[in-house]
Amino acid sequence: MRGLRTHNRNNFIIAGIFLGLGLHGYSPFRMMPILVVVAFVLYVLHLRSKEYRLQTLWWFLIVVIMSVFVFAPLMRYWISRPDLFGYRAFSRLGNVETELPGPAWQIFASNLYKGLLMFNWDDGQIWVHSVTNRPALDLITAALFLLGVVFLIVRYIRQRDWRDLLLLISIPILIMPSVLSLAYPAENPALNRAGGASIPVILIAALALDGFITSFGPEGKRKFIAYALTGVMLATSAFFNYDLVFHQFSEPYKMAAWNTSEMGRVISDFRDKYGRTDTVWIVPYPYWVDTRLPGVWAGIPNRDFALFQDRLADSLAFPSPKLFIYWEVDAETERILRDLYPNGIVTRYTSEFEGKDFYMFLVEE
Repeated sequence: MRGLRTHNRNNFIIAGIFLGLGLHGYSPFRMMPILVVVAFVLYVLHLRSKEYRLQTLWWFLIVVIMSVFVFAPLMRYWISRPDLFGYRAFSRLGNVETELPGPAWQIFASNLYKGLLMFNWDDGQIWVHSVTNRPALDLITAALFLLGVVFLIVRYIRQRDWRDLLLLISIPILIMPSVLSLAYPAENPALNRAGGASIPVILIAALALDGFITSFGPEGKRKFIAYALTGVMLATSAFFNYDLVFHQFSEPYKMAAWNTSEMGRVISDFRDKYGRTDTVWIVPYPYWVDTRLPGVWAGIPNRDFALFQDRLADSLAFPSPKLFIYWEVDAETERILRDLYPNGIVTRYTSEFEGKDFYMFLVEE
């Protein structure tokens, strides 16, 4: 009995940590407070002893207190800037930025339906973090996940184990950060926002695999066949996932994302040659690169290299050498720079990716 109580105590401590993470608002854990509350409710409902229920309520109070301590730094920001706290979440949930494209309940129902299908059917259209319009799971894992769901439902009906029910309920709860994008339903499903659900999904698939292995029984030959088939499935899954990550995802991503790493390389070369980067600028252009990212690639993560077109004359106050990076279609920037620096040297950087070339305007005198 003491071992059981110690085990439960450890579980509640972990729950308190996750509850605090959820209160911090990190997207995959945003629904963790609700999940922790649901877990406690399910646990209490499945207890038959009044004494254990009372003990559980005390542990729940301790979890809440622990979560408040974890949440304290963000709480201070919440108090000082209530206008910004949760702005990103509410801009997706309500009409902070735009009107809802339809009745809220209809959008929610549609989003929930699409969110539940993301694992085995369609993971959405966001190319930044997913292979678009295909299942989020590979073929083997997706099949095991479906089998696992059926297995948990049947086992719960037979054994009434609250943990089986919690695993099933946790998935719709943890995908809510994606589902609740009511103002922008095209952003659902979003694998990054629904990332918390990956934990129960993989656990359910693993339970199905374990059930598959044990179904062969302990006999030597049967056990060998079970492990051999498991090895084949794991190898097949690894092959599928390698192709997904390094081909189906990597190649379209490189073609769609802006080549900030190449700009970072140019900045690094300028630093190696001249020993400075304070006279390097990137001229912003609509829907072009995030001017902070090249600096990250160059090892300068705390600087935004942007110098807007109407502020180019401000660069006259800086001593040479100077380097300006601008997009190939930005002819106006080149005209302004030539007027400011008649002796400047223009070089075209040919990217390894089509349509990603940019120009470098070097001023040495």
